[in-house]
Amino acid sequence: MPNGGLSRVCGLSMAVSLLALRVATAWGSSLTASAAGDRDVLAESGEGGAPAQEPGPAAVEATPAEGGTPTAPDAAAPGPAADAAAAEVPSASAPQAKASPSVPPPSVERPATMDELADSSVQEMHFGHVSARYSLNFFGDFSFALKSPSSGERHPAFSLGAQDFLIRGDLGAHIVATTEFAVEFGDTNQAGVDLERLHVRWENAHYFVQAGRSHTEIGYFNNAYHHGHWLQPTIERPSWVRFEDEGGLLPIHTVGVSAGATTALGPGSLRGVVSVSNGRGYVQDDIRNEYDYSARKAFHAALEAVGVGLRDLRLGLSGFYDRIPAAPAALRPALPDTAIDEWILGAHVAYPSAPLLVIVEGYLIDHHAAGRSYRTYGGFGVVGYALNFVTPYLEVSGIASSGSRDPFFIPDPSAGRSSLDELELIAGTRIDTSDWSALKFEYRFVNAKSQALVPRHEGVVNWSWGF
Repeated sequence: MPNGGLSRVCGLSMAVSLLALRVATAWGSSLTASAAGDRDVLAESGEGGAPAQEPGPAAVEATPAEGGTPTAPDAAAPGPAADAAAAEVPSASAPQAKASPSVPPPSVERPATMDELADSSVQEMHFGHVSARYSLNFFGDFSFALKSPSSGERHPAFSLGAQDFLIRGDLGAHIVATTEFAVEFGDTNQAGVDLERLHVRWENAHYFVQAGRSHTEIGYFNNAYHHGHWLQPTIERPSWVRFEDEGGLLPIHTVGVSAGATTALGPGSLRGVVSVSNGRGYVQDDIRNEYDYSARKAFHAALEAVGVGLRDLRLGLSGFYDRIPAAPAALRPALPDTAIDEWILGAHVAYPSAPLLVIVEGYLIDHHAAGRSYRTYGGFGVVGYALNFVTPYLEVSGIASSGSRDPFFIPDPSAGRSSLDELELIAGTRIDTSDWSALKFEYRFVNAKSQALVPRHEGVVNWSWGF
């Protein structure tokens, strides 16, 4: 990489770090000043733990004495208590302290998942004698990125993230309907609407049945944050759990039916899920919403222990099987007219707590076709530690492959990337600017084999929100 490009990115990284420090310091100072001002106002107004002002004699009503008749206050002899109360009453001509508007400090605790946020924002409507419960949530973000090498689509640029909408309705009798869609910009730079989730679910304390388009319960990250960038610890999803239209390797979305059960396991619980769904299409981002290319269905199962040993600890295993249909040479020249058997194994350890957050996930994808095996494996780890409203974090993500090029992930080596192998390192800082928004500053290092091992450096500033 040219030295000039590296110097610029290193300079950007230092500037981003200094900016994050300055923002955190300024924000902390403003919060401290606001809190001090609030304490002064509360002290002057008698709130915040000060004893309540005793009413004067004229305001005291007659109260019945225990076992006797009502007694009247002695108006002729107010006594020391009345004198003290009168002394505390401010004069009408004395200047009164006015409470200046202040910004409350952001809460250290925030919803850990999108479902928690939706559950905590339920509203109720009434239609005659019928009531309906629902929740409506929004998520969005905005970024500026500087990249090196800088060329083509890698010039410094501002970018709009997806505006995500989550709607949930309680239909009664333990039935909940969920719809999630996003307004986002694709390769054509034009706004479009993507349906992310659309399903109906029956559940009680121990069992659930769900039907529709869902996020596959594989790992922790995918079903915890969904499309809410503000909720997740990093700006973007790790490479392993990116969405299909962003080059992700896993079947993030499925259309079918799933069922699950939860049982007690010591101080925690054990949760199991199985699902049957339409299989993959001819290419990675071909999600079969209406019909399937094959009579065979995809199968998925997951098992997760929650709160065993530590309250927020989650340990899980998952598996997925599908028979990817044969594709014509125009779509898959690397392996035309041949079906591919797909096996996926996953494991995760997640501790989404405060102040410490840890998420580690590992995956193995095994494709079999025409007597050959193609394996892709790796994983990612994210760790963060909250210092009040500032959370430094690190991410390491890696993808490796064995054998020749996977014909499903690289259907045409001459038109796109030639290898899946990649290493990504991220160092960042999250600053919660309020209870509902956050600034994130990241430096990224990416070393991809498909880019002839030319390292890529990126500096990104992101402002995300959700409510």
